[in-house]
Amino acid sequence: MTNHEEKSERLNIQEKAEQSEVSGSRYIFRGDDQYKDSSLGFEIGGKEAEEADIQTPWEHVSEKESYQTSRYISFSERIKMPGTRGAAFFTLKNKIIKVAWDTLKQLESEGIIKIYTPETVENLMLQQKRKVSKRATAIREEMEKNGEILIEGKIPKEILFIVNN
Repeated sequence: MTNHEEKSERLNIQEKAEQSEVSGSRYIFRGDDQYKDSSLGFEIGGKEAEEADIQTPWEHVSEKESYQTSRYISFSERIKMPGTRGAAFFTLKNKIIKVAWDTLKQLESEGIIKIYTPETVENLMLQQKRKVSKRATAIREEMEKNGEILIEGKIPKEILFIVNN
């Protein structure tokens, strides 16, 4: 296969992968230069999750720093979005991971993971004290701008696929 054919094939894969929208989605994406062909996240209720620096979805969205651990994993509905948004923004080495939305929904139905959409996070925040609830709309809007979906739990490596590298 020539370099041109390889590049063309890679672009075709990327185009297909980018046809994602969570409402009828096929995939969600994560830019992750540190990914090493392993599971992602911590088991729900496990010691690592309980000891993570970030314990709420809204903290993950608005306060998480790269050196902090979180019980949540960020994904995006799109590889690229206007401005500095989408999964590609979080990788310098063009390492994008994709996972099938239907497979995640199956894991959620089995209690292995929890999926947090912008609306889910907003609803959770509205149930909290005023200090948190008054930020619910802003957090939802931030997640929507980024096409962000949070996953809590351990995602098996067998369902994670590298799109670009």
